[in-house]
Amino acid sequence: MVTYLLLLKGTNKDLASLEFEILFKTYYGEDIKLKQIRNTLFFFSTNKVLTRQEEFLKRLSFTNTVSKLLFKGKIEEYSKTLSSQVNPCMESFALRIHSSFANSSVYKEKGLDYFAKAMWTVMKKPKIDLNDPQCVYHFHYDEEKNEILCSEEFFENSKDYLQRMPTQRPFCKPYTIKSDLARASVNMLGLKTGLICDPFCGTGAILLEAQSMGFEVVGNDISYKDLMGYRANSFHFFSGFPSLLTLSDSRELVFKEKSIGGLVTDIPYGKSSRKLGTELYEQFLLNAKKYLKNGARLVVIYANFLEFEELVKKHYKVLGQAEEYINKSMTRRIIVAENC
Repeated sequence: MVTYLLLLKGTNKDLASLEFEILFKTYYGEDIKLKQIRNTLFFFSTNKVLTRQEEFLKRLSFTNTVSKLLFKGKIEEYSKTLSSQVNPCMESFALRIHSSFANSSVYKEKGLDYFAKAMWTVMKKPKIDLNDPQCVYHFHYDEEKNEILCSEEFFENSKDYLQRMPTQRPFCKPYTIKSDLARASVNMLGLKTGLICDPFCGTGAILLEAQSMGFEVVGNDISYKDLMGYRANSFHFFSGFPSLLTLSDSRELVFKEKSIGGLVTDIPYGKSSRKLGTELYEQFLLNAKKYLKNGARLVVIYANFLEFEELVKKHYKVLGQAEEYINKSMTRRIIVAENC
């Protein structure tokens, strides 16, 4: 078994965990459960040997780094054990000393040189490079067990989705969701490829992320202006247009039955939408059930003041849920369900 350490985005650890677990199963067919060590540091174990070339890593939005655990134990065992784990062909490296370790009595007593020496003595042509190292070693400290954790990083999130944040889009509205949440929502569909639909697509926050991952997309909205805004955004980022855009009330049947591989959306919850209440949301769910292939997933973002979860449970099998805090008056909820 190999153990991996993850540094998750601190603003939403539950959502980050759910995204990673679903995406890992999508690619490797294995159920894993991330376990917390402290704050944003999590771990899991698997027989799968991961490398920096793994395709699923490129899709993550709420995971900052993934690294392979090399050493976990007492200071007395550190040098001997870690030296056998270091690749001697590596020439440049850097150490990332995290706050839990930097504040520990072990680190204060030994100092940085002691922990770098194990790498330095093994490598043939060692060189510390803080800007562009061949390898990055992370050091954490588990206070509860009084143990040092050292891991070798093989993935750091490039966060290229930041270029598609609302302020970077040619056309957007102030209430649109950010690209990191949009990306995570697409990932929770559990798809590698296929046709993805957003029946309330607006200016395209979600479908832009689906496009960036190579999915075929179809969008629908009741606002012509928003659809044209999404069309402009798509052309700006991808020099092309979505596969299909339709102008329709989502309560009407728009797409062919069993034609959609995954449906993900941020449902409207403004004052006008709330007046329609259950009628709008339940009809949307019934239509979505017809569009989706058997076993396909539905991922919906909605506001905490809506009674939406029970409606989903009437028609779908709920697989997971997470939340994103916005302010004291609103929290976004994300529900993942299966069409059964």
